[in-house]
Amino acid sequence: METRNPHELDRHDAHQEIYGDEDLPQDFVESVAQEQQTPIVVNEEDTIIDGYRRVQAAIQNDIEEVFVRVRPFDSVDEEKEAMIHSNKHRVKTFSQKMSEAMALMEIEQKKAKERQGSRNDLSQKFARSELGSANEKVAKTFDWSSTKFDQARKVWEAAQESQKMQRQVEKIDAGQQSVHGAFKVFKRWDKTQDLEADIEWDQIEAAGGAKSIRNREDAFETLQEKIADSDGWRDCLDTLREGHSEMWSDPSEGTLSAYLYMTEENDLIDLSSTGSRKPDSRVDKHPGENELWAMYWEDEMTLLEIALTVGVHRELIRQWFYEEDIPLRKQALDGRVQRQVD
Repeated sequence: METRNPHELDRHDAHQEIYGDEDLPQDFVESVAQEQQTPIVVNEEDTIIDGYRRVQAAIQNDIEEVFVRVRPFDSVDEEKEAMIHSNKHRVKTFSQKMSEAMALMEIEQKKAKERQGSRNDLSQKFARSELGSANEKVAKTFDWSSTKFDQARKVWEAAQESQKMQRQVEKIDAGQQSVHGAFKVFKRWDKTQDLEADIEWDQIEAAGGAKSIRNREDAFETLQEKIADSDGWRDCLDTLREGHSEMWSDPSEGTLSAYLYMTEENDLIDLSSTGSRKPDSRVDKHPGENELWAMYWEDEMTLLEIALTVGVHRELIRQWFYEEDIPLRKQALDGRVQRQVD
């Protein structure tokens, strides 16, 4: 067993790429201060393969020497594999797991191609089976089925080019979404890639086509504390009306309808139970993202037709489309915004 000054041990480039910067839990730092239970694994250049967090904890505890085990490796890929497998039982985010998985997939695919290249009698069918085997092998590393890994990979790859899908990854990381739920969103997003003349909301916002929505969201955020102190839905709506007028202009009927929904959605009022002096619940009328998408893109209904079908103001339909990030057809925008988008 050898020892090293923890300050002299280097972080592996792949560790930064896969795991990023992390805050160490205090109980973990304290446990390292009490006893170094496992030696740090390093390569022959004193680059850390296993134990980077323990080294950082040792530095935080002003420990001057740590036990290390020097292990030779034949390649950087071999080092990456050892690093990932040594971290198998760590608690990780979905993003960290997928960074590990994609690194392993790249390594396994290289191995498959090398095996194919070493033999001249291999058919393309064999090559495909090798790559399929790589998929299964990586999935098994994370105790996932091949189906779950395939879904996770599609979500992850889509997130590299789509803000909408990146938000799904962030939700999985935060425990607010499942891989299967994000995959459902991916399938809808994937369909929109083949839609004709679809306009994403980032384009609509850049062209000034979501000003009314942004204005009321800003006003709602500013006035939330006042709304919380209001007495009933009428008082809430009056507060929002007055605040909107002071910040922007007198709100339209559609904006007030959207405000009513936003107030109910944030549990500031309750309209779920019917009453002779209560408006209908806007939350209960929300069809959900799947149904909104189907009505608009599959059944080719207009926003007005959806509004009439659901029984709410057209502006609330726009609000829902904005929140669900469902793209619009260009003809759903006014002339000025259409020209700006062009």
